[in-house]
Amino acid sequence: MTMANMGRQNLKPRKGAKTPSRLNHMVTVTVLWGAVVAGAVLGRILDEPAGTTGGGSTEGEVYSSHPDIERAQLEAWGSEASSNTRHYEVESVDTGSLDAVVKPENLEWMLTNIFSYPRNHNTNETAKEGAKKYILDSFQVTSGLQTALQHFKPLQFLSIYDGYSLPQGANIIGILEGSEWGTANDRPTLVGAHWDTVAFTPGTDDNGSGTAAMLEAARAISHSGCTPKYSLIFVAFDLEEVGSQGSLLFIKDFLSQILKTDSPHDVPLERFQGAFIMDTIMNMNETEGSQTFPRDWSLLLPDVYDVVADAGYRGDFLSMIYRKSVDGGLAERFVKHWDQRNSLGPSFRLQPFPLALGKELPEMQTLADHLNFLRSDHSRFWYMNDTAMPTSLKAVLMTDTGPYRGNMRNCYHTVCDGPEVSVLNNPTNLKFLAKITQVLTDTLIDMSQCDIKSSSSSTTNLHHNFVKTNNVHAKSATSQRTSESPLRNLLNFVRWMEFS
Repeated sequence: MTMANMGRQNLKPRKGAKTPSRLNHMVTVTVLWGAVVAGAVLGRILDEPAGTTGGGSTEGEVYSSHPDIERAQLEAWGSEASSNTRHYEVESVDTGSLDAVVKPENLEWMLTNIFSYPRNHNTNETAKEGAKKYILDSFQVTSGLQTALQHFKPLQFLSIYDGYSLPQGANIIGILEGSEWGTANDRPTLVGAHWDTVAFTPGTDDNGSGTAAMLEAARAISHSGCTPKYSLIFVAFDLEEVGSQGSLLFIKDFLSQILKTDSPHDVPLERFQGAFIMDTIMNMNETEGSQTFPRDWSLLLPDVYDVVADAGYRGDFLSMIYRKSVDGGLAERFVKHWDQRNSLGPSFRLQPFPLALGKELPEMQTLADHLNFLRSDHSRFWYMNDTAMPTSLKAVLMTDTGPYRGNMRNCYHTVCDGPEVSVLNNPTNLKFLAKITQVLTDTLIDMSQCDIKSSSSSTTNLHHNFVKTNNVHAKSATSQRTSESPLRNLLNFVRWMEFS
């Protein structure tokens, strides 16, 4: 039960109700979540990364210091982003092999055309609506999944909206039903990535990268002709940047309805295999000193610190954050497939971050010590703390460590987290993301026990298309960005606001 829900509950005790001490503990949890929200809004949590920047640079990109952008330009930009998903340009995909093969060009297209605009309810609701439509169509049209939109309003941290109406969030859900779907024998696996951004950032790395990886994994699996035994659930969470409200409501109101024991057809909690949360995953930097390792990390994970230090503090790895005693098996499945895909980038490392957290909600001091590891939607699976889902669910967070590496030390939650920095100026990032996406795809095929031996003709022609949109990709992803690029427009718009 969350603090935001307490006022709505009947005062009469009911089965499963929290004891007074438990309620006090919940107050602490809510306060700690408040710190997470504050960090998300301000762009930093606890530790301020070093100001130095490693790896790629935006030098040579010149921005006008004169606030000459007009409102009409911003409105046109938002209108373009919104209208893009209404008309489709469908490209045929060669399905020759039945292997589930990730296509880097699909990732690049999404990052430079869809996830290159702010997706924030305050600053550009029109552009956010366009991105929502694209994600839904990717699930539905490209991958042929069973889809749903879960609309919601925040339950927590309502004080930050004081004087303003609550935003309506939208979780976008796609389900690849296994042969055991709808039975108690199903063992579903979930992939989640938040699709919203903070204000005025294109959010190409945070978290266009995770959302694009999820969409491409869904496409690769469905195009392979895979017939899974166990179901796969793909979820694009909204309002992660304000306390992971989307994942909170998804677990509380959607997943809890699947993982129940009220009837013979419900899936027991223990048969839920777990969630892979992809959040800010494509920033890769092999430069010595490009990786910051905050002090609280080194105290909790001294062995990991030694590995990173011995490697020269290079940001050349994907970090995998999990509770060793709870989520270890889920992490090991991903490690196995990472090692089997060495040919995709032998220099790209996977670095486990095994935490000594258990299944039960920790004490206040322990939670406070681990606050820097609770910064994404995975923590809602770990400690839901609600009567709708009273137990802990397995989840692993994949991340490039966000503001603690290379360019993102300066670009995290700012206007420069766009395709110029994440894609166009550093081609290695795309290779890094492609490997992560392929390993995710392999892991999902393994865990769902997919049968990909059947003929691809058993799937509809719909499954052999990758949906692009008419207007968004007018510029080539490899072409030089012009003065009308989203990043340039954003910078000018911010300056325009300062002088207004």
